[in-house]
Amino acid sequence: MLSGSALLVDYMLTITVSIAACADALFSFVPVEFRGFKLVFAASLIIVLILLNLRGVKESVTVLAPIFLTFILTHVALLGYGILSHTSQIQPVVTTFQTSLSQDLATIGVIGILAIFLRAYSLGGGTYTGIEAVANGLQVMQEPKVQNGKRTMAYMATSLACVAGGLFLCYLLWQVVPVEGMTLNAILAGRVFEGWPLGGWLTVLITSSVIGACILIQRYYRKVTNGMRKFDDLLMNIPNGTIPNTDPVNPQKKTAVQLVSGFHGFGVRTFLSIIQNFPNLYENFIFVSVAVVDSGTFKGAAEVKALEMSVRASLEQYVDLARSFGFPAEYRMEVGTDVVKSGVDLCKATAKEFPDSTFFTGQIVFRHEHPFQKILHNETAFAIQRNLQFSGITTVILPIQAEK
Repeated sequence: MLSGSALLVDYMLTITVSIAACADALFSFVPVEFRGFKLVFAASLIIVLILLNLRGVKESVTVLAPIFLTFILTHVALLGYGILSHTSQIQPVVTTFQTSLSQDLATIGVIGILAIFLRAYSLGGGTYTGIEAVANGLQVMQEPKVQNGKRTMAYMATSLACVAGGLFLCYLLWQVVPVEGMTLNAILAGRVFEGWPLGGWLTVLITSSVIGACILIQRYYRKVTNGMRKFDDLLMNIPNGTIPNTDPVNPQKKTAVQLVSGFHGFGVRTFLSIIQNFPNLYENFIFVSVAVVDSGTFKGAAEVKALEMSVRASLEQYVDLARSFGFPAEYRMEVGTDVVKSGVDLCKATAKEFPDSTFFTGQIVFRHEHPFQKILHNETAFAIQRNLQFSGITTVILPIQAEK
C-alpha cells in the first residue's frame, strides 16, 4: 500500500514537472500577450497524453519518437555551434570560474556552496523523469529485459550528462542571464541562432519539405496498391483442382508450412508459387497465422473473439484451397500482441509437430528499388526468417512481384 500510494503520487509529479517544463519552453518563444494561455495549454497537453497512453505503449512511442529525435537534433546543433563558435572564450571562462569559486569559498564556505548546489540540484529534478520512465517501463522491454534496461539507462544517463554539461558551458560562454517569462534554453537559442540566415523562413522550408515528403509517400503507396490489385484477381480465377482431399495430415511426411496474414490474392499467389517451384515435393500443407491484438481490437472480449474468428475463417479458406489441389491440409493459429514473437513461437511449435517441414512466406519485390524501401514496407518476413533460421528451421521467402 505504501509503495503503491507513493508511485501514484510520483507519477503525478512526473507528469506535472514534464508538462510544466514543456509549456515553459514553448511559451518562451511566443509574444507576452499569449503567455496567459500557458496553463490551459498544459492542461490540454495532459489530456492528449492520457488519450495517447490509453491507445497503447507502441502507439505512444510512434507519436513521441519524432518529437524526441527533433529534440536531439536541435540540441546537437545548439550545443555544437554554441561551443565551437566560442572556443576562444573557454579559457577566460575557466579562469573566471576558478576566481569566483575561490571568492565564494572564502565568503560563504563549503557548506554554503553545497547548499546552493543542492538547491540547484533539486530544481533540476525534471531531468530524472526520462530515466524514471525507463525504469518503470522495464516490463514492456524485449528480452533480455535486464540487459536492455541497463543499456538504456546508461544511454539516458550519458546523454543527460552531455546535454546538461553542454548547456551549462554554453550559458557561461554566451553570458546567458535570466529573463522574465523565458527559460535559459530559450534565451541561449535566441542568441545562438539570431545571426543565422532565413530565420522564420527556415521553419516554413522544413514544414514544406515534410509536407512534400508525405505527398510523395502517399503517391508511392497508391502505386503499390494499384500494382497489388492483380493479386486479388487470382481469387476470381483460381485454377480448378481435383476432388477435395479430406485425408488428415501425416506429421511424418514432408510438409510445407505457409505463413499467412489473411485470405487474399497475395497469400494465394504465394501458395501457387510453392506448388509451382516445388512440384510433387510436399505431401502436407499447414497454414499458420497470428491474430494480432492491437489498440484497435483490444477494446473488450467481444472484439478479440471477433478477431480470432476472422483469422480462423481466413485459415479455413486456405485449407479448402489446398485440399482442392489434392493436399491434406490443416491450420495453426495464435493470438498475440507482437506478430514476430508470436509468429516465431507458433512456427517453432509447428516444427516440432512436423519435423520434416519447410516454412514459406511471401515478400513483395519491386522492379525499381530505392533506399527507403525498408522504411516504407513491413520487414516482418525477414525478421521471422532470421529467428527461425537461427533455431535451425528452414525458412524460404518467395519473391512476389508487386508491379505490373
